[in-house]
This record gives sequence, C-alpha cells and structure tokens, in this order.
Amino acid sequence: MTWRNFHTARTRCTRALLSETNSKNNLKILFMGSDELVSLPVLRFLCSEYPKLSRRWSTVSCHVLTRILPRNLNPVAKYCLDNGVSLYNWDDVEREDSFANLNFDVGVLSSFGKLIPSELIDAIKFGIVNIHPSHLPRWRGSSPLPKTILSGDQTSGVSLMLLSPYKFDHGKIISQKQFTVPEDVFTHDLARIALKEGNKLLVDCLDNIEQSVANSKPQSKHGITYAYKLSANDAFINWDRVGVDDVWRTYRALSFRFPLKTFFNGKQVKLLEMLHPKYTTDESLVPSNFADDDLVRPGAVCVSHLIDAVCVKCTDGFAGFKKVQISGRKQLDALNFANGYFNLSNSFVHFNSKITQKQ
Repeated sequence: MTWRNFHTARTRCTRALLSETNSKNNLKILFMGSDELVSLPVLRFLCSEYPKLSRRWSTVSCHVLTRILPRNLNPVAKYCLDNGVSLYNWDDVEREDSFANLNFDVGVLSSFGKLIPSELIDAIKFGIVNIHPSHLPRWRGSSPLPKTILSGDQTSGVSLMLLSPYKFDHGKIISQKQFTVPEDVFTHDLARIALKEGNKLLVDCLDNIEQSVANSKPQSKHGITYAYKLSANDAFINWDRVGVDDVWRTYRALSFRFPLKTFFNGKQVKLLEMLHPKYTTDESLVPSNFADDDLVRPGAVCVSHLIDAVCVKCTDGFAGFKKVQISGRKQLDALNFANGYFNLSNSFVHFNSKITQKQ
C-alpha cells in the first residue's frame, strides 16, 4: 500500500468514525401529542429540561407531529408556533402517505388520539415510546386519569411502552412507576404527579434507548381495564342513584373539562364550584321546611345561607355548589338563585336527572 493510499484509507476511517460518533451524540426526537393536560407537559420537558438532564446526548432536537387546524389550534400546535419548534401537520403527512419519510431516532407519544400506522413506527430508528398515565394494563384508553378517580383507585401509576401499530396501549412495557393516589385529588393534580414520575422514566429510557427497547416486556394479560373517551354526557348527575361522595368524585374527575350538569324546568343547568362534602354534612344547614322526608327526595334543592351554597339532595345527603348557571343565563350565586327561584310560599325546587316538563 502506498503512502497516498494509506492516507486516503485512514482519512475515510476517521470520517466514518467521526460520523458514527456524531450520530451517537445527537438525538432527533419526533413528538406526537395534542392536549394540554398530558401532551403539553411532556413536550415542554423534551424541549427544555431533557436536553439539560441527559447524560448521553450532546444535542437533543425535538420535532412535533400533530394536527394543525388554523382556526382551532390545539395546545401542542400553539406551543410549537409560539416557541419555534419544528412542526409537521398530521393531515398533510397522512394525505400524502409520507409517514415513511419521517426519519427520526425515536418517537415519543403522549395522548395523541390517533392510531399510528406501521409505516411510521418502522421509519423511526428505535420505534415510538408512549408515556401513558396509568399502571398498565389497568386503564388502557384515552381517559385513564379521570377513570382512576371515578373508580376510587387508591393506587395509580405511569408506564412507558413501545407503540404497537393500529392499537391503543397494547405495546411492550419499557418501565413503570406506581404511586398512591392522594385523597381528594383532582384530575389535573393527578396528571402532574404521573408526569413528574413519567419524565424521570423518560430520561433513563432515552439515555439508554437501545437497552430500553431490547429489554421491553409484554404487558400482563391479567387486570386489563379500559378507560374510554369521555363525553359531556358523563357529567350529568342522576340524583336518584348517587351519594354525595359519588358526586364529589365525578366533580374531581371531570371538572377539568366538563362542568357537572342537571336539568331544571326543561333546561340544562351547570353546577359550579362544588364544596367538599365535609361542609354539607351538618344538618343545621338544611332549612326547617326540609324536615318532611316525603318532599326531600333526591334532586330537591335548598339554599343554605350558613355556607352560601345551593344544596342538592343526593341519596345520602346534600351536595353543595357555590354557583349555578341555567342554560342561556348568567351564573348565579346562592343568594341570587334563591331570590330568583324560591317564592314566598316556600314551594320546593327540584333538579332532575333528565328533561321534564316545566314545573
């Protein structure tokens, strides 16, 4: 071998080594998500905190794939536009069938709501990691946090899993963390707890992505439950079937998105700012004309001036609300509701579980 040939070969080896080293020191992430509760905190973490915490990657770049609807930007798209984060429109990529052209090292998905095709998963070097706020296989689906509260679970968790094509929450588990559900926790607070633990798992996963993928294990086939998509109908209260604690759980689980609702005189009513049940257990809050058990059936309404609340009879007591809003009208506090809907003869007001004729 001549000196020139040796020098050329050594240069090529050096360039190849530098190229390999650079590729190992740079991580290119494709994030997928859409909502404010779960997606946005993870995206913020990947853009701002993870690059500082990583012990492996010298450069971390985060790019985002989400739906971009100009007249109704989701929180993730708005964050990207406000902060200069590279953004791909899901609708454009799907229409052009160009998933295979998205060349990234790893994907991170958090509450996206779209089934991911195999073409996209296969195009990403290490696949797609889904951060899911439950201890899988419990509460697969789109609403694990509210369902945890509605079901009165005492423990919850967060899971990192590899995404499976065309299926929600069935993938292999990379890592999990379980924790105790705080008493009287609301959905947004439970999300903060889960994602704080989940981001810790995510650091270790991304810093050791090859081992994380290789060591992932199938989910247990036991204890599978589903948390289906929430709707506004889930927030309607059936007074004949629920106790005060049931209403309180529903309020804590759903108020981040849907106000509790009932019916009055054929119109929908929003029940706002529910009081903790400990404030409505004292019998002294109930007016004297509520002593007749035949009249005080579930759904009966009184106004307590002691706690300044509109109180509604449940199967085992009263649920109290600081404000109510009848459809098409402004919000009313307890005093204004009483002045507007209780007449001098002390006739009873009832909220209903479904539409009825005007009283």
